[in-house]
Amino acid sequence: MKKLYVVIVFLTLSFSLSVYSQNLSVGAKAGLSVLSLEKDTLKGNLFSLGYHFGGTVNFKINDWFSVSAELLYASQKRTYQLQNTTSFIQTLSNSPLLSLMGIDIGSILDSLSGINQFVNDNVYNNHRAVVNLSYIKIPILACFNYKSLYVSAGPYVAFQIANKTTDELTQHVPIIETLTGLDSIPYYTLLVGTFFPGYTSPVTNDTKGDKQIKMLDVGIIADLSYHIDKHFTVGVRYSRGLMNYRSPQIYKHDALSSIDFSVGYLFNIAKKSKAMF
Repeated sequence: MKKLYVVIVFLTLSFSLSVYSQNLSVGAKAGLSVLSLEKDTLKGNLFSLGYHFGGTVNFKINDWFSVSAELLYASQKRTYQLQNTTSFIQTLSNSPLLSLMGIDIGSILDSLSGINQFVNDNVYNNHRAVVNLSYIKIPILACFNYKSLYVSAGPYVAFQIANKTTDELTQHVPIIETLTGLDSIPYYTLLVGTFFPGYTSPVTNDTKGDKQIKMLDVGIIADLSYHIDKHFTVGVRYSRGLMNYRSPQIYKHDALSSIDFSVGYLFNIAKKSKAMF
C-alpha cells in the first residue's frame, strides 16, 4: 500500500506541474550502475554491475535553474562474510542422522568429552553471502545549468520491493584434517558431508524476503548531465545512502552506494493555459 501511495503522489506532482508550468519536460531514462560491494584486504575495493530505469519530470524555473523529480527502479547489491566457531561434539549432537541410525549419541559424546584437551576440536564456519536488492527510488534534485551542461544535487528516498540472499557455507574441521586413511573408508565423503555439510564442498542456500533488511533507504545524489539536443541526454551520478541497509547491522557504516551512467529522452510540454485554481 505504501508503494501505491508513492506512485500516486509522484503522478499527482507531475500533473500539478503540467498545469502550472510553461516549461515542463517529462521523459524516461535507463542505464547501468557500478555498485560498491565491499573492501577486501587482498583485492582492494570490489565492485559489481547493476541497472536502473524509470521516468523523470523537470520543471524549469528560469534559464539556469530547474527542479526535477524521478521515479526509478534500481537494483543494488551487497556482500558480507560471517565467521563463527562451534565444537566438534556440538556439531555431531545437532545432527539427527545418528539417532536415525540407532547410534547412542550420549555414549559418543561421553567418550569424546575430553578430546579438546589433546586436539583442536573446533569447527570453523564461514558464511559468505551476496545480497541482491530491488528498490523504487525517488530522487528530488535541484538543477543548475550552463547552456547544455547540468549540475544537480539533492536527496532521495527508496522503498525496498524485493531481496534475495545467496549464502555459501564452508567449514574447517581440524580433527578430520589431522586423521589419515579416511579416504579409504566407503562413502567417506558422503558421511563427512552429512555431519559437516560445508567441509567437503561449499553449500549454497538462497533466502528471499530477509526481514533484517530495512524497507526504507534514504541518501543523497550528485549528478552531472549533458543535453545533446532538446531530447537526448547522457549523465553520470553518485548516489550515497545515509543509513545501514540492514538491522541488526553486520558491518558499521554499511550503506548502499553506486555510480550510475544513464541515457535519457525528454518530451517538452508547453502549457499556456492558466492555473485551474
